[in-house]
Amino acid sequence: MLESLRFLGEISELRIRNFDGEVTLHMLPMFEKCPPNTVEKIQIFHKSRGLFPINKFLKYPMVDSVKNWNLYTPKSQDLGQTIGRKWIKLDVDVGSEYIFNKVKNDDMESFATAFPEFKL
Repeated sequence: MLESLRFLGEISELRIRNFDGEVTLHMLPMFEKCPPNTVEKIQIFHKSRGLFPINKFLKYPMVDSVKNWNLYTPKSQDLGQTIGRKWIKLDVDVGSEYIFNKVKNDDMESFATAFPEFKL
């Protein structure tokens, strides 16, 4: 695995349409190498120690084109709200899909109260 990560450091650009896999913090820079408007679907499983750096991840240019998300990041806080705000800012297309999983037992009401300016 370490050899694969070294190899990724030598690549200047990655064209990924769909990504499905477990991601460690050391692998995240790989997404920086994806140009805008290339990634359509992303499924990330982050089971590593520590929080998934969602705010840093959302700054990668490729994120703006993702239409189908599935994030399993059990230790992340406010994940649904953070992605929701990003989607509102981007004005994503109707039909885009976002699935997220958390260990904490939050309900839909807590999510909806985070967006008082919208009717959910």
